[in-house]
Amino acid sequence: MNSVIGVIKFVIGQVFIVALDGSQRLLVAGDRVYRGEEVVTGANGAVSITLPDGKTLDLGRDSRWSDVSSASSQQNTDVASDVAAIQDAIAQGADPTQVLEATAAGNDDTGDAGDGGGGHFNPTVVLNLTADVVTAPIGYETAGISFTDRASSVLDGADSSTLLAAATDTTDTTPPSVTIVINRDGTISFVFTKPPVGFDLSDITVANGSVTNLEQDPNDPTRWTATLTPAANFEGEVRVSIPDGSYTDAAGIPGTGGSETVTVDTLPPVASISIDNVTSDNVINATESGQTIAVTGQVDNDVKAGDAITVKVGTETYQTTVNTDGKTWSVNVPGSV
Repeated sequence: MNSVIGVIKFVIGQVFIVALDGSQRLLVAGDRVYRGEEVVTGANGAVSITLPDGKTLDLGRDSRWSDVSSASSQQNTDVASDVAAIQDAIAQGADPTQVLEATAAGNDDTGDAGDGGGGHFNPTVVLNLTADVVTAPIGYETAGISFTDRASSVLDGADSSTLLAAATDTTDTTPPSVTIVINRDGTISFVFTKPPVGFDLSDITVANGSVTNLEQDPNDPTRWTATLTPAANFEGEVRVSIPDGSYTDAAGIPGTGGSETVTVDTLPPVASISIDNVTSDNVINATESGQTIAVTGQVDNDVKAGDAITVKVGTETYQTTVNTDGKTWSVNVPGSV
């Protein structure tokens, strides 16, 4: 099983993995990089990789990275050691060809030109070590980036638990919703969980009434208000609703609907009222004219306790209300009127 050498923390643009067989796959946050694979950022890509030791490796555009850096590190160390030995030998006046190990042995038989085996020659190979270093630009500052060689370690399924968890996608995918409140003053409040986009009067459905004056709260973009007008001469339920998907949030996610119902009565009341006899004979005599007379009566039909009653006696008008029993009323009137 291939060993994990890194976990993708986040990706900008398009970044690919090139496997040992030459196949490619597009990287996303949370993907793992296995030994022998190469990370390629391309012209517009960048990536951050969490290494097994907990460190983070950042690669800019036009960059390549794989675990071969551990092998090349040893080769660079050997070359640097050889260069230092040659320079030291030259400084001391010694023959630099005697410093390095001997090259692989060839055929010791130099032979003669006339030998049956044919002519032989001993070529001389001269290696010039310049110690030049080429730094490939990758689009981001590379100073301080390091990689720990873990060639001697074996990573298995248990080891992978030590790697940092993949970055969590925090994109909000929750659809917005709305709560509808019908107030006693005839207004309606629409309260959204997120500021709605594309919400207007055409999104509101009203049964047995109409809605006008839709406005957004200037201090709270999630709150809207409107005026509810029930149908004339109607008694029953008025329903206000917003269908699912009639609006969205800023990210374009369709919103869920809502509804609210209220009972109204816009029918003109039907009232009946009667007046009791003012006195036993329904005539105010001289004695009674100097007294306060209680005028009483009865009410029925749509009249209820607290309703106002106006009583006119002669040219005078008196006000009273229906008693708490919802059936009777009374008012005191001077007998002189």
